[in-house]
Amino acid sequence: MDQEARELGRKLNTGITALISGFLKSEKLKEFEELKTPEEKVAFLYHEEAYYPLLQGVRRSHKPNEDSKKNQKMSKALRDAGNEAFGKGDNSLALDCYNQAIILAPCDTSSGQGEDLAIAAANRSAVMYRLQKYGFCLKDCELAERSGYPKHLRYKLFQRHANCLSETFKLTEADAMFQKAIEALSDSKLNNAQADKVKKEIKACWDESKTKKGLEKVVNEFLKNPQQLIPDELKIESLAVGGNPSHPALSDKIRIVYNKFEGRHAIATRTINPGEVLGVEQPVVYSLYTERFLSNCSRCFKAVVVPIPCFGCSAILFCSMNCRDEAWNRFHKFECKEMDSVSSIYQNIFLVYRLICQTPMEYFRDHESNFLDHNQERGAQENPSTSQFSKGLGFDTDPCDSDLSDSDSEESASEENEGSDDELEDKCQSAMIYSSDDYLNVFNLEGHDKEQNPDDELALATSSAFLLHFLKKSNYFPVPSSKQAISSDELLMARILYRFLQVSQYNTHQISQMDNWDKTTGLTIRPIGFGLNPTLALFNHSCSPNTIRCNVGTKTNLISTQTIHAGAEITDSYSTLYQDQPRNERFNHLMNFYKFECRCKACLNDWPVFEGLKKTVAKPGMAEKVADVKKMYAVLFKLSQQDLQSGYFDRIVEMWSKFYPTCAEALEAPHKTFLHVASQIHDCFWLKHGNRVPKLNVPVFKDHVKDSKVPKEEKP
Repeated sequence: MDQEARELGRKLNTGITALISGFLKSEKLKEFEELKTPEEKVAFLYHEEAYYPLLQGVRRSHKPNEDSKKNQKMSKALRDAGNEAFGKGDNSLALDCYNQAIILAPCDTSSGQGEDLAIAAANRSAVMYRLQKYGFCLKDCELAERSGYPKHLRYKLFQRHANCLSETFKLTEADAMFQKAIEALSDSKLNNAQADKVKKEIKACWDESKTKKGLEKVVNEFLKNPQQLIPDELKIESLAVGGNPSHPALSDKIRIVYNKFEGRHAIATRTINPGEVLGVEQPVVYSLYTERFLSNCSRCFKAVVVPIPCFGCSAILFCSMNCRDEAWNRFHKFECKEMDSVSSIYQNIFLVYRLICQTPMEYFRDHESNFLDHNQERGAQENPSTSQFSKGLGFDTDPCDSDLSDSDSEESASEENEGSDDELEDKCQSAMIYSSDDYLNVFNLEGHDKEQNPDDELALATSSAFLLHFLKKSNYFPVPSSKQAISSDELLMARILYRFLQVSQYNTHQISQMDNWDKTTGLTIRPIGFGLNPTLALFNHSCSPNTIRCNVGTKTNLISTQTIHAGAEITDSYSTLYQDQPRNERFNHLMNFYKFECRCKACLNDWPVFEGLKKTVAKPGMAEKVADVKKMYAVLFKLSQQDLQSGYFDRIVEMWSKFYPTCAEALEAPHKTFLHVASQIHDCFWLKHGNRVPKLNVPVFKDHVKDSKVPKEEKP
C-alpha cells in the first residue's frame, strides 16, 4: 500500500481500537483477549455488537447535502434549467444541468427503466449533436432508448440517432434508424398534418444520408477504423506482457523465489534492459477514492466527461452502460444502498467488502480447507538458499543492487550465470500458475502475523464484524440467519474477512492519473484509487528501486529503469524514495507501517537526498570516461526536449535506455544521472500510456520509425 493510504489505514486502526476499548466493558475485553482463532474473535465482537460505534461514526460523518439517494424532484428541476439554457444557446450550462439531472434521476434497479432518466439523456443527446460530439450523442440516444423514453416522443430520438449514424458514415445502420423514426410517428401525439410535415423532414435527412453511399467504402478504407470518426473519447494504448509460464502477469525474464530473510521476491533470469515492461496486472479488487466518485468511472477508472448514472444511487458514475452493467452485476448491487458507509472514513475497509461481494459464498465454501493456514511460500518457484542466485542476496549485501558496484563483481556475476538461462527457464515450467484473480493468492499474501499486537487484533476483528454486518444486511449469504445468530457460512466468512483485512493493509497499490503536464515543470500525477495486485505485491521494497509503475485504466504496469542482471533482485517502492526523504524518516515510516527494516543500498549507505547528491562521482579509473558521459548527457537532453514536443516518446526511452550502461560503467551511485534516466522512462510511459484527465494538453504520441520512412518534400 502506498504511503498516504497506508497512513490513513493506520489512523483508522488506532481510532477503531480506541472506540471499541471505550465501548466494551473491561471484562468483555479480557474475554476477547483469551479467544484463540480469528473467527472466534470476530463472532464474539459481532454478538456484542462491537461494530456499533463504527456505524455511529458513519452516521455522524454523513452530511445531509451529500445524500447518495436519487431525487426525482431535483432531477426534474435541473432538467428544466437545462432546457432553458439550451433554448438560449448556452450549451455548457445546459450540459452541466443535464449531467446532474441524469445522475439524480431515479430508475428501476432491475430493468434500468426510468422516464426522468430517459428524457434527461435524450435532452443531453441534443446538446451533443449541436456540439458535433457524435460519439457521445450516439451513447445518449442508446441510453434514452434503453431507459424507457416515452413512446410518443421516440420519433424525435430516432431521427437524431439516425442523423448521428449518418454523420459517422454508419449508413446501413442509419437507414434502419430513419425507418424506425418514420414508423414511430404512429405512436406520436401529432395530428395528421404535423405528422406529415415531420415525415417529410425525416425523409429529406434520409435522402441526404443516401448521397453519402458512394463515400462510405472510401472513407472507411481511408480510416481503416471508422471509430476514428468519433473522436470524442481519448484512446490510450495498453501495455502487454506475457510468456511467463507460472506468473501470467509478469515477463518471462522474472522468477518469484523465497528465502526466510526476504520472503517472496522477484529476481531476473536474464538481463533486463531499462525501459522493458516487466509486469502488467489487473487487480483482483480495486476502488476509487471517495473524492473521485463523481469524476471517474467506478468500473474502469476512466475520467468521465459524459456521466452514465448508477441504477440506484447518485454517489458514483460510469463512462458507459457496459461499465455500469458490469459493475452492478459484479459488486455494486451489494454496495448501492450502503454508499454512505462505503464512502465514509472506513473506505479502506470496504475494499475487502467488495472483494467478497465479487465472488459467491459457494466458492468460499467449496474451498474452505484452503482458507485455513497461511502459506508464506505460495507462488515461489524454488528456495534460492541452495541456488547460485542466493549469493549476494542476503543481508550482507544489497539485495536491490541491480548494477554491481564494481567491474570485478560484474565480471564474476557474468561468469557464474553463463549458460544458466535455459536451466532457469526450464525450472519455471514446473511451477504452479499464479493467477491475479485467485483468492487463495490473496489469502496467502504477507500479513505480518507475528508482528501483530492486541490492539491490531481488536481493530481487525471489529472491522471484520463491521463488514459481516453489511454482508448479512445486503443478503449476500444464500441462507439468511437472524441478526444475532452466526451460521456456519458466516463463521467461515469471519475467518476470511479477518485475513483479507490483515493482508490488504500491506499489499495494495495506488492507482493514479495525470492531472497536469507542463514542458517546464513536467507531470503532475495524483492518486485516484487503489487496488490489490497479488503478483506485484510479491516484489520487495527498495528506497532506490529499479522499476517504476504506470497505470493504464485499473491496471498497474511495472517498467524497468536500470540494467538488471540475471540473479539480481527486481524491486518496487512502497514509500518515499531516498532522494526525497532522509533515511531516518524513511526508516521510521517503513517500521511503523510495513513492519520491516529496509536494508537496500540507499539505506545501508545512507545516501543523501537529491539536493545533497554530488554532480560527479566517478568509479576508480573512470575520470576520462565521465567527461564523455557529460557530453552524451547534454546531447541526449537536447534531443529529448525536441522529441518530447514531437511526441516521439518511444525514441526518448530508447535513447536513455541505451545511455544507461555507459553511465553505470563510469559513475558511482548515487548520482543524479541515474535518477534522470528513471525520470525520462517514467514520464514517457505515462505520456504515452497513462491515465489522464480529459483534454490534458500533452503532445500526442507519434511513431518515430514510421515518420522517418515518410519521404520529405524536395526543396525547389
